[in-house]
Amino acid sequence: MKNVICCLTLLIGFISAYSQSKNKLNPSIEIGIAQRSNPFELSEFSWLPGSSGYTYQYNSGKHFKNFSLSLALQQFVLKKRISVQLASYFRYNHLYYGKNAQGVSSTNEKEYKRLKYDVFIDGIYHFKKRKPSSIGIELGLGIGYMNFGTNFKDSIWNGNATVEAVRSFTFLAPRLIIGINKNKFSFFTIVHGTPDSYYRSNPSIWLEFKAAYTFSLFKKKKIN
Repeated sequence: MKNVICCLTLLIGFISAYSQSKNKLNPSIEIGIAQRSNPFELSEFSWLPGSSGYTYQYNSGKHFKNFSLSLALQQFVLKKRISVQLASYFRYNHLYYGKNAQGVSSTNEKEYKRLKYDVFIDGIYHFKKRKPSSIGIELGLGIGYMNFGTNFKDSIWNGNATVEAVRSFTFLAPRLIIGINKNKFSFFTIVHGTPDSYYRSNPSIWLEFKAAYTFSLFKKKKIN
């Protein structure tokens, strides 16, 4: 929750600074559907912040392969060229098999699902269009936390004995955004830097493909 509040504070700061300039505050909302596949492990050398030492092992890729509802609040901060956004993703899917996650679970047990969400803050550059009706190109960078809502029970060795503790598969993830847009519709390919599929801190990429629709939060006033 502290990370979410931090992201909101940064976005509000950007928007406040922008609203005090000559430009007017005119936020927009983006709503879309995102599809993600399994991550691709780049190396066995660990340099990303990640998790390890879980007694629980996944028996399925369902926790990574998913569809998510995407929502974003956007605001231009520089002459319709650079925008900032607070983006979030929501999904209700596989978390683990069995009543808890201690030890190796079995796919023969009941499948438990959980509402999960991600939060990002992004900066996006919008390349100039030849015509207002032509296809636009967007390129952005962002950072955020993924997999909120993944708390589970696990056993941890404290040196003398194992103790039960609540753990999470939440991790910090930078990302690269590449998109095209026409009118109010956009299509994106997004590359996330993540731990590997076992949540070890081996550098991996998690690909996302997203289709979205954007609309202004405030209607423009007509000039008589």
